[in-house]
Amino acid sequence: NTLPIIETVNISPSDPREGDTLTAVVSGLTDDDLDNVDLLDVRYVWSVDDVEVGTEAELPSTLFNKGQEISVTVFASDSEAEGPATTSDPVTVRNSLPVISAVTLSPRVAVTNTSFEVQVQYSDADDDDVTLTYDWLVNGAPVVEGDTTGTLDSSTFFRDQVVSVQVT
Repeated sequence: NTLPIIETVNISPSDPREGDTLTAVVSGLTDDDLDNVDLLDVRYVWSVDDVEVGTEAELPSTLFNKGQEISVTVFASDSEAEGPATTSDPVTVRNSLPVISAVTLSPRVAVTNTSFEVQVQYSDADDDDVTLTYDWLVNGAPVVEGDTTGTLDSSTFFRDQVVSVQVT
């Protein structure tokens, strides 16, 4: 009996962020005694910061956090024996960017001496503190940039002008 061999194993995505599900991608699986490598059993051992945490082909994001180092070791076996381990290069989980899901400007129609306020719904997969920045525009031209209050004073626009905001 010759042992099954795995040439390489990689982690996908190769530049993971918190919230990603990781997948072990096995390449070059061979067994000289076996014509059909689909008959081989494959075993996975995921490690996060050198601690074993999973044994499936995928690693869910609930098992790691930003800044942690992840690798996967894979073994192939035929009906008689298990081949040597093949370990991926480690990947480090990067920061996830916050995601803005909704921006609401109120009031929808302003009257004299009415300020505009913006409400933003957002999420951050790694629960970081998020600072939102508002760039206010009147008739498409910037009037206040880098605002962090979310409020535009009524002195910056006049009747029949269009007020909008870009949130980052």
